Amino acid sequence: MVYVVFNELSVKLEINKITSSEVARKVMNDFIDFLRELKKIVKGVITFDAFYELKITTGYGINEWLKDPAVEQRRKQLFRTFLNASCKCVDKNDYLDGEFKVRINEEKQNALGCQIAISRNEQTVISINTNHLWRVNQIEGEYSRLDDTGQIIISEESMENLSKIEHLTKLATKIKEDRFNRITSGHDLWEEREKLFPDLVFCERVKDDLYTNPEKHHILPVMKRLERLQSYFSTYNGIYMPEELGFDARTESETVRNSDLKRFRKFRMPDGSEAYFFDHISYTGKFPDGRIHFRVEKGICYVGYIGRHLPTPKHKT
Repeated sequence: MVYVVFNELSVKLEINKITSSEVARKVMNDFIDFLRELKKIVKGVITFDAFYELKITTGYGINEWLKDPAVEQRRKQLFRTFLNASCKCVDKNDYLDGEFKVRINEEKQNALGCQIAISRNEQTVISINTNHLWRVNQIEGEYSRLDDTGQIIISEESMENLSKIEHLTKLATKIKEDRFNRITSGHDLWEEREKLFPDLVFCERVKDDLYTNPEKHHILPVMKRLERLQSYFSTYNGIYMPEELGFDARTESETVRNSDLKRFRKFRMPDGSEAYFFDHISYTGKFPDGRIHFRVEKGICYVGYIGRHLPTPKHKT
């Protein structure tokens, strides 16, 4: 996962448009709700000043918000937890080898958060909605730095900005695409399975399946099917509908389930117990008759097998 950098200009009093503590409270409440969703996507937020000292408007900032009796305790606790577990403070003196200037009201403002983001190759900042300027999905500016010869290089750059849920959706898609592009083998897929498919649980034997057939041309169609399983079970309502899942999802015939052939569908669950995995979808990779067998139990989708077509009365292996 990636870090994003806090845009300090979004709490600069001479820039923001917040004029009352009531509005400041709502802005902070919305920001905390936004952080909760952000944490599902990125590792955390980088800042360089103490968050507790930040002001949303004159006389009302983070400290006042935390003491405000009108603010729900759950939001305060969520914020404290986020600061302790997901907020990384860096020394701004380590990032003085360049400047990122943003034009605001005909003046160029130094945006240290953007400078840190571009220096760390994070390319993304998070803003508090104190001005319409911070509701856009990109912040444009003039980036200047010294090259290896000591000459000043100036270029126009843009920074991804996060302040709305729509921005998070776009970021999540980008991160997922980047992760998918980095998968080149079954080994990679096994190592990244929890990040790529957080709503699927993989049985241990799947590791052997992926390691036995690790080729990229084989893994790519497997990933497409797993991505569909992830999408379906991320919003699972407790009623499994194969036709809604798609990819010709189906279960084994009565002949298979009531014969000795069912033993080929029995796999060890993560808790050590054994269970039958009759539900499956097809894929074509290294061989033309690939199958992914899964089991839906107590609202969870367990993936138990990825490999060749298992034996049936008509299909022998």
